[in-house]
Amino acid sequence: MHPHPHPPNSNKNTSQTLAKPKLASSSQALLQVQKVTKTFGGVVANKEVSLTVQSGEIVAIIGPNGSGKTSLFNSIVGSYPIDSGSIVFNGEEISSLSIRQIALRKLLRTFQTTQVYTRMTALENLYISLPQNTVSLRSIFSVPSKGTKDKAAGLLEFIGLYDKREFLAGDLSFGQQKLLELAMSLMCEPKMLLLDEPTAGINPTLINGLIDRLKTIRKEFGVTLLVIEHNMRVVMNLAERIYCLAHGQVLVEDTPENIQNNKIVIEAYLGAQ
Repeated sequence: MHPHPHPPNSNKNTSQTLAKPKLASSSQALLQVQKVTKTFGGVVANKEVSLTVQSGEIVAIIGPNGSGKTSLFNSIVGSYPIDSGSIVFNGEEISSLSIRQIALRKLLRTFQTTQVYTRMTALENLYISLPQNTVSLRSIFSVPSKGTKDKAAGLLEFIGLYDKREFLAGDLSFGQQKLLELAMSLMCEPKMLLLDEPTAGINPTLINGLIDRLKTIRKEFGVTLLVIEHNMRVVMNLAERIYCLAHGQVLVEDTPENIQNNKIVIEAYLGAQ
């Protein structure tokens, strides 16, 4: 018997790798952030930030460094308790829930700096990223089921890392680790993914392929995406709506076409130099 799972048939629809999450009603935003404020001592990270993301959307957050983008992500997923405001996901107030409770509700995030297990193989990283495997470290030593193996192999094929499935994650390039982290998130079958700088550190020649994969994640896997991104070419090719933050506040919310010509947005970037 071949020691490794085979990649899925290339003619097979990619969406068969994952169960497609049930989307919230189209009349109800999947994520509603309402007047969220977060301070650290006397420093205001976010001030009365409000945004909405509908089921099935790809929405981007842009803004100069220090504008509060990552702080907002941390608040949404439970890393930072908010000072005031409301965060509603899939119809439920989540601002008082723990990181784990929020993750179990299928709201997940990736990071600017990768969060992979460097001394484990790419496949092993996917095996232990399943929600039930976060309960105990004993799962690291358990044998994954055939379904888990097939699912992991399919996701590694999808992100272009199947040939490196037995490589230690620490031996992968930074860009490959980011792709691996994306696959780890998809193992959990999220309803929504928050992606923090997904193209940072990725070879420019591979960025178009990543954009296509993110669109596939939305279209075939049914995952809603909220993306922090500095690469404006990526933003313009990926997002349907854009929020621009500066000084911890929302300056503008608009379409990509309007954002790129918006004087307020241009001044926010130029003023941050």
